[in-house]
Amino acid sequence: MAAGQKLIVASNGYSLQPRDAHSEDLIRGMSRGVDALCHVNQPRNLKQLRFMYAVFKKIADNHPELHTVEAVKRELKIRCRMFDPISSTDGRAFYTLRSMSFEMMDQTEFAWVWQQFRQCIVHELMPGLTSEALSQELLEML
Repeated sequence: MAAGQKLIVASNGYSLQPRDAHSEDLIRGMSRGVDALCHVNQPRNLKQLRFMYAVFKKIADNHPELHTVEAVKRELKIRCRMFDPISSTDGRAFYTLRSMSFEMMDQTEFAWVWQQFRQCIVHELMPGLTSEALSQELLEML
């Protein structure tokens, strides 16, 4: 198998099985007993991503200071500490917000981030709104 080859596998609870002919061919092309170093990530859930943006839109439509989806997302990233410090050559500290792009974050990490965002939304951005009430409002909206 050539370095950097990507294959799609599914978990059956105790091992990973190829999901398509290409992935199966790549595995069969490996010598038996040879170790392979794998980077495993779970593809993002598009429904969850759309739901999150619907939440951001709902907040932007009702928040006194955060009027856009991007402003809501930026505020949540800051409040949930999704940033990295950068030191300039003159010693000043800057912060860069982490990316939530599909390439930078798999579903496992995204699910964790969404949980952090939900807690921040119901406790800080929209106090008094419960997680259940937020879910109900969005279900009605969708």
